[in-house]
Amino acid sequence: MKFFIVIIILIISINLFPINFKSETFYLPNGLRVILSPDIDSGNVCVFINHLTGVKDDEKESKGISYLFQFLMFLKTENLDSYESIFLVKKTGGKISGKVYYDNSQFYQVVPREWIRNSFWIERERIKNLRININDFITQKNKLFKRIYDRISFDPYFNAMDWIRERLFEGTPYNYPIYGSIKNIKNFTFYDLMKTYRRFSDFSKINLILTGSFDKIKVKKLINIYFGIFPLNNIRQVIINKTYNSPLKKLTKNWLVKGLNNNFTLYGFRMPPKTNIDYIYSVFLKYYLTDKKYSRLSEILNRINNLNIEIFSKVSDNIELNSMIIRISTKKRIYIEKAKYVFNKEIESLQKKLLSYSQLKLIKDMMELDFLKQISTPEGKAKLLAESYQIYGENKLEDYLKKIKKINSYGFIRFCRKYLNNKVILNVYKK
Repeated sequence: MKFFIVIIILIISINLFPINFKSETFYLPNGLRVILSPDIDSGNVCVFINHLTGVKDDEKESKGISYLFQFLMFLKTENLDSYESIFLVKKTGGKISGKVYYDNSQFYQVVPREWIRNSFWIERERIKNLRININDFITQKNKLFKRIYDRISFDPYFNAMDWIRERLFEGTPYNYPIYGSIKNIKNFTFYDLMKTYRRFSDFSKINLILTGSFDKIKVKKLINIYFGIFPLNNIRQVIINKTYNSPLKKLTKNWLVKGLNNNFTLYGFRMPPKTNIDYIYSVFLKYYLTDKKYSRLSEILNRINNLNIEIFSKVSDNIELNSMIIRISTKKRIYIEKAKYVFNKEIESLQKKLLSYSQLKLIKDMMELDFLKQISTPEGKAKLLAESYQIYGENKLEDYLKKIKKINSYGFIRFCRKYLNNKVILNVYKK
């Protein structure tokens, strides 16, 4: 029944909401790359800024400074008070958000199309006219320090996730927490912050993506008015994606923690980079094992074996290397041990037994449906375009659907044999 419901929704979505996959791109003389992909039927427009820099690019002594910077990006500018941009956008009924990742940093607004001029002005203020003072810096730095210190002191799961990620990404730029470290946060200087701001305000490291309802001719004029006034820069964006081939070392570790509510086990698997042809199979694996609409793990652990296990998964979103971390947890340790046995048997089975046609078709349809749902919103489409241009230098949105269609059971077995043999396991038990 679930299979047919997904199919029906998918067919309706494709027919009622035709999607424009095409985009136009050009550079301004100052190095800013502009990507335009209008959708006539949308009532809103998304102004999406993708900074091609993130925590991965922080200097060794100040790792995590970019993460702190995201909390300062909505403060006072030359013409706006702190957080005024958020108030103005929300007053229109729109959305405004920003987040720093390892590979990039993304800030966007979704607003009524008649408000696009103001959105450009707000983004220009954030990129070029921030007026961060030493007091704001110290306040945000202390808040971040306290938040991370409290998590490290009182949250075993937080520490466990940091520990297992460090092992999964050993020898790569992703092997440290996105916030850096407590020591780094304490030693951040105002000078470190201003160097980071200069990196974020470099137009040759920024993509401006526009999706939703807008007039191309008018928008191009506005972009030149608000972003074309800055100094010329002959640097063009160059796509450089590294590959990390060091093998993952098998490792199992046990922790005993006082006052723990639930015993839990973390399984960590290293997954391929987004540039790798195998990446689409890592997405398929996540859907198959843990997606709430299907979740093979929930079926075998809870419905079949009645173990009352809580299941959580975290898949990284990096460009050059990725991971999948699965947590199983429950109060009774004996249930955890049984669940681990069942889980390991399932991992073994995935490397030997072909999925049925209906299983394969259902997961592929779920992936396609979720992709179409994301691309049907201005911000979802903008995010996908930002990623495509950063990784490939061009629009590859339609290629993603083609990759989904090419997924097959034999390819999935090959993928599982390659990526599921070596894993890092952390068992955390009540002391």
